[in-house]
Amino acid sequence: DEMRLHPLVQDEYGKIEEDEHQMVTFTTELQAFVSKECHTEDSVGIDLMRSASSLFPDIAQISHYVRHNRCFRGSLEVGDQAPDVVLCDMNGRETSLWTALGSKANLNNPTLIVAASYT
Repeated sequence: DEMRLHPLVQDEYGKIEEDEHQMVTFTTELQAFVSKECHTEDSVGIDLMRSASSLFPDIAQISHYVRHNRCFRGSLEVGDQAPDVVLCDMNGRETSLWTALGSKANLNNPTLIVAASYT
């Protein structure tokens, strides 16, 4: 937490704002630095930091370098039409929900969206 909360690190996150690519890149660089400081291979250390709360729920209260928690219960109810939101594919290309669903979008066909953060 000392490094994550350091004013210079927080300033950098402030400059990044909502640019997810820059945020992921910067966070990965920080995690690689921490891995090196702990004499751990980057890929192993980064994976452990990103999955700590899942692997060790009794001792890890939150994954390392969580930027901010955006989780909240939304107002959508079963049967509501999903809003047209921006989506990114695994290659970083943006599209919209309705474009991605295309002709498959139909009020009679339920749509389940599962989303997660890589970091």
